[in-house]
Amino acid sequence: MGEGDHSGRIVVFCRLQRKGSVLLIRRAVSPHLGLVTIPGGRKEAMETPQAACIREMREETGLEVFSPLLAGVVSFFSPASGRETLCFYFTARSFSGRPRSSPEGEIFWIPVLESYQLEDVSPLYRLIGPFLVGRRGCFLVGRVDLGPEGQIESHDLRWQ
Repeated sequence: MGEGDHSGRIVVFCRLQRKGSVLLIRRAVSPHLGLVTIPGGRKEAMETPQAACIREMREETGLEVFSPLLAGVVSFFSPASGRETLCFYFTARSFSGRPRSSPEGEIFWIPVLESYQLEDVSPLYRLIGPFLVGRRGCFLVGRVDLGPEGQIESHDLRWQ
């Protein structure tokens, strides 16, 4: 996409939880190189968001997640580039396989509350993560406006 291109892209993320811990990835590639967040990536053509979630988890963690639940949809907008990214957030607790890191980054389990305190945690994970464990039966919606360096300028995240 070129500068000023207003077309969007679709990205999925999956928050996998086990016994009070969450599976995170320390990104080894751009975007967000070196930051810690939940696994995810771009949806491919002709793929449903849920199928993309399952594929991304397999590729990045070696785990096969079962029945990931859609927990929210957030639009990220960067006025500087005119780019919009629509993100689908899933949660899962059921999986099989042995976790393994990938070229995308190093994965590790960490207690949920400690995950927000990590020095190199993504500001976007710190903002959105608590919504993914929020109110039972509620769905995260909203918009996040990003500055020229990708920093959070404003947001209107809420449960619906």
